[in-house]
Amino acid sequence: MPNIEALNFIIAVLALLVAVYSIHYTLKFNRRKITICNGEFRSDSIDSPIAFLEIHNISPTPVTILYIRFCTESGDVVSPLLNYEPAQTHSENGLFSMQDIIPDFKYAEPLDCPCILQPYTSVEPSYYFSKSYDRLLIQVYCAERIHCFKKHQSFLVHFANIQE
Repeated sequence: MPNIEALNFIIAVLALLVAVYSIHYTLKFNRRKITICNGEFRSDSIDSPIAFLEIHNISPTPVTILYIRFCTESGDVVSPLLNYEPAQTHSENGLFSMQDIIPDFKYAEPLDCPCILQPYTSVEPSYYFSKSYDRLLIQVYCAERIHCFKKHQSFLVHFANIQE
């Protein structure tokens, strides 16, 4: 009889270890993770600078982005120009004046929040600012935990400046 009790105890301990490992594996596999890359500013003499960036969901579960906050490296909050429209220019021909076509990239596409990012997808928002920045601290706030036990994560993005 003592052999059966010892065998039952060994089986129970092994079952406990397998259960703990499966819980750990499930939590690790379903962890949400996002990244930001490819930040660039474009500016010209007519319009304010516009910032382009890509937010990627590199996890197997969806992420709901609630809002984004922009800060300088020193921590000062920078507000994007949300209602900014690109300026309309005109070409002068000897006889008449024509409106120039505004390229699509000049229309800012701020993130409509909340925005649900499906697994392994990305979104490419763009924002107008009063001036261009070399670096911005971008804080992404989500409905789910995305960084340790936090529902927000900060990214220091180095922007490439392009003068047209």
